Amino acid sequence: MEKYSFFIMTFGCSANSADSNFMEKILLDNGFKKAKNKEDCDFLIINSCTVKTPTELKIISEIKKNKNKKIILSGCLVHHKLEELKKMFPNISMIGVEDVHKIAVISKEVLLGKKIISVSNIKRTKICAKKSLINIIPISSGCLGNCAYCSSKIARGKLFSYPKNEIISKIKTAVELGSKEIWLTSQDTGCYGFDIGTDLAELLNEITEIKGNFFVRVGMMNPKHAKKILKNLVKAYKSEKIFKFLHLPVQSGSNKILKKMNRGYTVSDFKRVVSEFKKNYPKLNLAVDIIAGLPGETEEDFQKTMGLIEKIKPDSIYASKFWKREGTTAFNMEQVEGSVIKERSKKIQELFHKISLLKNEKWIGWEGEVLIDAKTKNNFIGRNYAYKQFILDKGKIGETVKVKAKSAGIFYIRGERID
Repeated sequence: MEKYSFFIMTFGCSANSADSNFMEKILLDNGFKKAKNKEDCDFLIINSCTVKTPTELKIISEIKKNKNKKIILSGCLVHHKLEELKKMFPNISMIGVEDVHKIAVISKEVLLGKKIISVSNIKRTKICAKKSLINIIPISSGCLGNCAYCSSKIARGKLFSYPKNEIISKIKTAVELGSKEIWLTSQDTGCYGFDIGTDLAELLNEITEIKGNFFVRVGMMNPKHAKKILKNLVKAYKSEKIFKFLHLPVQSGSNKILKKMNRGYTVSDFKRVVSEFKKNYPKLNLAVDIIAGLPGETEEDFQKTMGLIEKIKPDSIYASKFWKREGTTAFNMEQVEGSVIKERSKKIQELFHKISLLKNEKWIGWEGEVLIDAKTKNNFIGRNYAYKQFILDKGKIGETVKVKAKSAGIFYIRGERID
């Protein structure tokens, strides 16, 4: 039997990457082979994201560029704009985020020339482990929030936490296959387990009991839920197996805007979570998300955000310009002028670059172990216990080396091997 080849293009977050890994494993287990690039594949899977308008436009452009190929469009955009996409691309097949387990069956139908539309909302566990240094392990789907600007909620729906035993089992398999970094992902790791009588802290405690030499990177968590489990969460982070990395999106430094966003917490709630973590982990690597230009954001609101950034000094800022998305409550609000949004986003980036450089320079002189987990054209990239990015001249992926931090840039620390 001829082996047909596939190629998966992934847009969006690590949860989407996890879905792509899940589809890849199913296809490989069912006799398909992975192509090296999209030009050489028999069919192309485009796993889509719906968070921002520019990303949507890139996805549509990719479909048009590959119109002579058999295409399966999957992911969040399918849920958000199904009818529009069906009119725009009447000949391509589409599957939703909860139907990725059908990818092998659907792929066979598509190769026979059939068009398949499979979009359901029946939740199921979707976790796989593969032979890789880094394994992305989803712990839930959906969330408990209803943020005014968020279109992912339309696609992913309400919280569906995966059973602890299945998560633990897959992580054990990943470690046995040689994985040294486990990335826990979901739309909001902070509310994991609230629907099944457990929580993130309990899950982390069980994960860190797994035998083996590996690190856990905990994904983004909403302060609204992190504050509910704060004491136990901070305690769970004490394990040497957990990167001292906290991704806590604040989105705005103005309580008025947070309320308009329907985020469910205040600036002081956010500060309390950060304070507790920093008190226990002084070298904490803090990453925050900021949205510039939500409808109704005044210059005063924006300055409050800038003031908050100056005060907490995060290591990383994922700054986004507000994009109105159909189906969200923010879509119909009075919009901030585009040029103002652009200017505010630029100011956030400039402040971030200044703070990030200063934070990285504080690591100069530090000596310790770094796990090499990636390679660029000229260098190797490693992570220390705080998930700080080190640039090394030599090494080997998967190797743990002792280094001394010699210099720093905005996005990295340059290390020298001393082992």
